Amino acid sequence: MANHISLSKAKAIAEDIRNAVKEIAAKHDIDVRKANMKWDDCGLDMSIALRTTSITGVPQEFIDDFNHFQLAIPKDRLNTTFDYSGTKYTLVGFKRANTKHKYIVQRYDGKMFKFPASALKAAMGINQ
Repeated sequence: MANHISLSKAKAIAEDIRNAVKEIAAKHDIDVRKANMKWDDCGLDMSIALRTTSITGVPQEFIDDFNHFQLAIPKDRLNTTFDYSGTKYTLVGFKRANTKHKYIVQRYDGKMFKFPASALKAAMGINQ
């Protein structure tokens, strides 16, 4: 029995656990959204967040929050594509936990970004 856990060993263990959980989650159509690790000489603490995902690959909670909590953008604008600084984005959700930029947009290549309501309204032609 080891009386010490090195950082490299802790990272390797955490990665093995994360991969095992990803395999299990994939069987149930759930994504591993976040996995955090705290480590010291005596042990390893991990937390892993699992979330359902919509058919588009966007976390379902973003879509639910858009439909229930946001007020600035009409609900029928969800999944609307717009142009911002010459790049195409699609409004995919709303994350109420974000303190500043609560709207979630997805770029044409699938990468997601936080977006301010004012810029979103201007890009979509919504009157302030």
